[in-house]
Amino acid sequence: MANKKYSQYADITTLADGDFFPCETAAGVTKYALWSLIKSTLKTYFDTLYYTIGAITSPLAISQPFPVGLLVKRNAGAPNTKIDITFAELYVQGKLATAGTYTVDQAASGVLGLDTGSVAQSTWYYFWIICKEDGTTAAIMSASSTAPTMPAGYTRKRFVTVAYTAVTTKYFYDFTQSENAYKWTSGIVMVSDSTADIASRAEVANVDVSAFMPLLITKIIVNFTVQATSTPAEYISANAGGYLNGIRSMEDIYISFVGTATVLGSANAVGTIITDNRKIYWRSMSNTNSNSSITQVVLNGFEIPLN
Repeated sequence: MANKKYSQYADITTLADGDFFPCETAAGVTKYALWSLIKSTLKTYFDTLYYTIGAITSPLAISQPFPVGLLVKRNAGAPNTKIDITFAELYVQGKLATAGTYTVDQAASGVLGLDTGSVAQSTWYYFWIICKEDGTTAAIMSASSTAPTMPAGYTRKRFVTVAYTAVTTKYFYDFTQSENAYKWTSGIVMVSDSTADIASRAEVANVDVSAFMPLLITKIIVNFTVQATSTPAEYISANAGGYLNGIRSMEDIYISFVGTATVLGSANAVGTIITDNRKIYWRSMSNTNSNSSITQVVLNGFEIPLN
C-alpha cells in the first residue's frame, strides 16, 4: 500500500536542506519533514555512538606513514654547507608533502635555511620537512630537536634527519641516510682500550657516548673489534652486567675467537645497540691471559626515528 501511495513522487538523486521528505506515522498519517531536520536528528543519534576525538595537543605524537624513497646526503656542489633531502612520498602531520629534493643551506635563514640565529661549531642540527595548509612544502634546519622556529605560514613539521658541524669550520660531517639508516662516511671511534692482560679487564661502566648521539636517537650501529693473543671473549652491552652467567640479551654484541700466545688474532662484529641512557659497557670474559689486546668500538651510524 505504501508503495502505491508514494509512487506519484519522482525520484531525486540529491537533497537540499529546504526539501521536504515524506514520511508516515504509525497511525498512517502522512507528514513531511525538512531534510535539514533529518540530518540534524541523524547527527545527534550517531554522535551518541562514537567517541569524539579532541584536538591533538602534541603534533609530534601523531603516528605517520613511513616515508617512501627518503635519501639524505650532502649537496654535491656545496657539500660542506648544504644538505639535500629527497623523497617520493612523505606525510607531514597528515598533509602529503610535495615530492622532490629540498636543499638546506646553513648560510640561509628561514625557509631552506637555519630557523634562527647563526650556525655554531660542534653542534647537532635537526632537519625538518615543513608544510603550509595548502600543501606548500619546504625544509629547515634547527638546533632544536622538538620545536624549530617555523617560518611564516608554515604550520606542520616532520623531523627527518640530523647533521653535525665540525670544530672551527662549522662544515657538515659527511654522511648518507637511506630511509632511516644513517651512516657516517668514516666511522667515529667512541671507545678504544689497550690492556696488556685481557683477562684482568673488569667491566667498564657508564661509558657516556652521548657526544656521538644526537637527541631522539636510541639505536646506534657499531663495529666492535678485538685484537688479541690467546683466546679472548668480550662483549659490549647497553646494560650494566649485560653478559651474566653466559646469558646475554639480543642487544649485546659478543665476540669470541681462538688465538695463540704468539700470534695476534682479530675479530669484529657489527650490530645495533639500543641505549636509552646513552651509555655502553664492555668487558673481557676470557679465562686466559693475553700478552696484548686492543678493544675498539666504532660508531658507524644510527637509526633515525621516522614514525
